[in-house]
Amino acid sequence: MKSLPTLLLSAALLCGAAPLLAAEHVYYVGLDIRLAGQDRGTFGQRSLSSLAIDTAADGSARLRTRVLWTEQRAPGDRQTVLDLDPEVGDERAMLALLNGGFELTVAADGTSTGMRAVDQEAWRDTVTLQPQAARLINAEQQLGGLQPLALPAQLDIGQRITRRAQTRDFGELTSQMQVQSLTPAEVVVSVELAGTGVQGHGRQVLQRADGMPIEARMHLTLAPRDDLPATEQRMYLARMDLDPLQRLETERIVETYPAMIQAQLGAPPFSALSSNADDYPPAPPEERVPGLLDMAALKQTEASLMFAVNRDYRDGRPLIRIAGRVDTGAPTRDDPAAPAIAAATPRAVHFFDAKGKRLSNLAAQPVLDPWVLVGDFHADEKDIAFPFRLPLNTRGSQVDAIRRIRLDVDVDTYLGTEVETLAPGTPSRRNPNAQVQWTSPTRVTVEQPLPWREGNGGYWTTAVPLDAQGREMPAAMVDVQGALALADAHPGDPAQSPLHWERMRQPHRLEIATAAPIAALRLRHQRWQRQPRQWTFRYLAPDAADAGTAERGAD
Repeated sequence: MKSLPTLLLSAALLCGAAPLLAAEHVYYVGLDIRLAGQDRGTFGQRSLSSLAIDTAADGSARLRTRVLWTEQRAPGDRQTVLDLDPEVGDERAMLALLNGGFELTVAADGTSTGMRAVDQEAWRDTVTLQPQAARLINAEQQLGGLQPLALPAQLDIGQRITRRAQTRDFGELTSQMQVQSLTPAEVVVSVELAGTGVQGHGRQVLQRADGMPIEARMHLTLAPRDDLPATEQRMYLARMDLDPLQRLETERIVETYPAMIQAQLGAPPFSALSSNADDYPPAPPEERVPGLLDMAALKQTEASLMFAVNRDYRDGRPLIRIAGRVDTGAPTRDDPAAPAIAAATPRAVHFFDAKGKRLSNLAAQPVLDPWVLVGDFHADEKDIAFPFRLPLNTRGSQVDAIRRIRLDVDVDTYLGTEVETLAPGTPSRRNPNAQVQWTSPTRVTVEQPLPWREGNGGYWTTAVPLDAQGREMPAAMVDVQGALALADAHPGDPAQSPLHWERMRQPHRLEIATAAPIAALRLRHQRWQRQPRQWTFRYLAPDAADAGTAERGAD
């Protein structure tokens, strides 16, 4: 455990100046470090941190960050913050330090004070045991590059912004930023960073109102200094409501997906009529949008929720493990056996003892937005996709007292399908967000933005072509996921490659091709709504694990 405490501090400090102008938000931070010029032996770290800001009347702000969870990976090794034991002296001090968090004051002009630990006693205890921590806090604070950026009131595409800061470890640190794109609320900038013994470049999405990052990617090269070798570091940060875990899952796909889609649409039957009748299969049956449950399936899913308390000598304390099964009555046409999917956003967490009394000494922070559940799902606190986080200094006796867990969640639900017949050249009356483009007598495109992050309800539209007699026509169809299809003109360039925020703003397209002229479209508008629910996880006692039965507990 010698290396873990130092790297836990690194996790806290790298993201210590990246909050939003709100009460509290959760960020994902990923860090990969390797020796300069080497392809193997990469050290990886992933963290979830809660960040808050208090703004004063003079425009200054006090920022606080707390590590909620972190893990480090090296060849043949994986450690998490949950390996630390809150009952052991030096590890207890580290957990108290991280749980208390770090504070940073930023003046109205963007200059900042040094970062300080909220729990000064825990800081003194930790520095006594880890002397390198004092040097680490200064270096990481200077290089994070995530402090609020004082943006000019007027911004234009191509505009350059320069910021300079005197640092102890890297001399004058100069950041050169160039505006790449703008919305009324956000700005995308490329970043070049240079100082004594350090160079870097990357890309950020910032809030225009306060200069706070929404998403950031930086590649840094650090020269040898003191007893540290030269390293190359790749850092990625994103607000959790941007769904960075989904972005991580699709990293490999975006490298090949644009070319695959381009090749498919650039050949018959989409680029020209095909003489092969097999290229035009029968129209598919109505298919439920993945992630939307009707009320019957939702209630069956809720009835399956349970939790257990796992004990392993390698863990610092007993860990919560949750499980359940997503139910659905709407199999997909491509794979009837495919697991069902649900999407929920945890808003609050409550714990109860065996008598049904709320445990007032135990609080938790929801972290996933959204929380995606697939089929027979399970997760424990060591998994990054666990929906909530207990304080790092939680003791085993507190976990052992839990007999019921209630999550207040918002769940995306299916309310029904409305059908509309659309003649060529006419817009949809039911879902104006679904734009229909009649590109030729045998080619139609239905384009619509992804709705899930923008509101609490609406429609998702699919379509099938009709002939002059109103019958569904055989057709080739391709769903083009805009977030994946955005071509990268600068692959591998951290300053120019699009960020996940940019990809998620690309519309979804349904491409349709037929062998005969299309007389009309049958639009199927699936209505969805985000509904508040209370999810109760029942306790699965150790002696009931084999039977799979959970305690009901008192309400």
